[in-house]
Amino acid sequence: SAAQEILIKFNPGVKQAQVNALESEVGLQQIKVIPEINVRVYKITSSKSVKEVIALCEKKPFVKYAEPNYQYKALKN
Repeated sequence: SAAQEILIKFNPGVKQAQVNALESEVGLQQIKVIPEINVRVYKITSSKSVKEVIALCEKKPFVKYAEPNYQYKALKN
């Protein structure tokens, strides 16, 4: 469900290795990218809560922001 999805926007110049490390550390699976705003949509694959995952992501200097996937769930088919 969208309740277990988050949106992450990375800072410009983020390295793919940093993204991969974050995905495996937190337990994230990329579902899609929203190219217009350069945001990635992730499903949480670990037992962590959305709040925990967002807190972990926002500690990373290469993450601009992370938030629950509220606004884009209407676009899902």
